[in-house]
Amino acid sequence: MPKGSHTALLHQRLRESDSFITDVGFQLSYLAVTGIVWLYKPLCTLYAPRNRVIRFVWQTSVLSIAATLITFPLSLFYFKQFPNLFLITNLIAVPLSTIIIYTGILVLAASPVNFLSAFFSVLMAKMLWFLNSIIRFIESQPFAVSRGIHITTGELFLLYLLVVTLAGHFLIKKRIYLYYAATASLLFLAFATIRRVNNLHQKTIVAYAVNNLTVLNFIDGNRDIMILDSSFHENKNTISYHILNHRILSGVKSAGQIITADQNFKNEHFIKKGNFMQFYDKSLALIDSGFQQFPLPARQKTDYLVLSNDPDFSISELTEIFDFKLIIIGKSNSFWKKKHWINECKLSGINYYDVSEKGAWLEKI
Repeated sequence: MPKGSHTALLHQRLRESDSFITDVGFQLSYLAVTGIVWLYKPLCTLYAPRNRVIRFVWQTSVLSIAATLITFPLSLFYFKQFPNLFLITNLIAVPLSTIIIYTGILVLAASPVNFLSAFFSVLMAKMLWFLNSIIRFIESQPFAVSRGIHITTGELFLLYLLVVTLAGHFLIKKRIYLYYAATASLLFLAFATIRRVNNLHQKTIVAYAVNNLTVLNFIDGNRDIMILDSSFHENKNTISYHILNHRILSGVKSAGQIITADQNFKNEHFIKKGNFMQFYDKSLALIDSGFQQFPLPARQKTDYLVLSNDPDFSISELTEIFDFKLIIIGKSNSFWKKKHWINECKLSGINYYDVSEKGAWLEKI
């Protein structure tokens, strides 16, 4: 093989290894194995029941605890939730999945005998259905999962430092590890407290990149006001999928004030009247398909224009109506409309932000 081919193959292998390392499933799987290898036997020695059933339950529980201890910080970081009933779930899932694997082997081994293979196939399908049903039932319980937990990268490393030092003290019995664990705990609490205090003082406007929908979010501390299309009831799952992560990152409570684009609203720091909004000292106009131009004595001053649902206006027409700083082009507009507006903005030197291309627009006040 030519030398260049060897080099290309090496680069390809390196790229593949990088993609594996950054894969969440890869990271969690190897961490779980590390936790089991490291902690399973020492934890098992804490209790040695003679009864076989109790011993099986204890060993399965220890297996789950060892794997969860080493993976839960990364799970919090990526998925922002913790399975409270993981012990109960694993007590059912681990033995049943083992039986399912062996049944699958029997399906292959019995493949020359049709009726035996068919019997084992039906049995395996029934067990899979039962396993999935049990897991869905456990997940449906209101206390099954703690959601909305956000930790930063720094807090992730501090959590791992805490886990490793506590495990080190358990295995080696040296007091120094307790001092390290206490330090990690205090730093973690300090970082989390500072982040929460900062969240309480945040003032942010967000235009989300949600397909075919207009979603504006005005975040004030740990509360928010959302401006949505009148069709949001039919798209709750889509909206939640796109905005939930940012709401958790911002420390916003799950139940915010929801207002449709055709409603008016007013509180201490936010006013919405028709298509016009004022949030603290920032003003915003929503230019959608229902926007109507009224005769004005002068250009209306506003900070941001949000174009939504294909309004029948050119950029030059909008500049005659408004004195603005930035045009935000939402994802609910057609491709050709967006392309035409962007060309106009470029030719006229007008600042614009295309949510479809750059993702959600965010402005901190």
